Amino acid sequence: MNRRNFAVFVVVTACIGMAVPSPATAQDGGQGTLNAVSFKPLPVGAPIFVRPLDDSDENLVLKRRFESVLQERGYALAPDPSGLVLTFESRDQIGSWSDSGRRTALDFQGAGGREGTEDVEARLRLFDSQRGALLNKRRGGTRVVTPSNYRLEVNIDHKGDRERLWQGWTIADLAYGDDRSLNRAMVPALVDNIGKTVRQQSFDLQ
Repeated sequence: MNRRNFAVFVVVTACIGMAVPSPATAQDGGQGTLNAVSFKPLPVGAPIFVRPLDDSDENLVLKRRFESVLQERGYALAPDPSGLVLTFESRDQIGSWSDSGRRTALDFQGAGGREGTEDVEARLRLFDSQRGALLNKRRGGTRVVTPSNYRLEVNIDHKGDRERLWQGWTIADLAYGDDRSLNRAMVPALVDNIGKTVRQQSFDLQ
């Protein structure tokens, strides 16, 4: 490797090391938040029918997840929606950002010795708040005001009486995983609190 290539290699290697998250950050599972409202007590021992509001492939997988966790917690599953019906809906909520209007740039420069009569120098832009660079892709001096999150909402109604008995919802930052991985933690948290009123309860997403 000649000196020119070596100088460029050193600069790029240092930048990649700065861009890769530390193991502690990558393994941090984070926490979600659960809220729930009990309107009326659920009939003791009554079987529950699980129904997604949208029959997408992902929701059918989530339906099976609810049914599995319900049975693990001792609930019986109903063959039809004539009694207690658990309906669920999930959605992503896109966050918002603000723009400071100020530009910030960070360069990294490395230099080697001479090779023949030619100076060896490498320069790399790491961060540019307007144009984007190695460590950032967005334009503008932006900062996150509200992070993007994933929300899973559950209702339990008694179809015979046409009454809502319980409602619960969980929220988690999408930075901690995709919809499917977040659901693995959200469904047990919701099922464990069926029939309860809960305010801002945290639960692990791991």
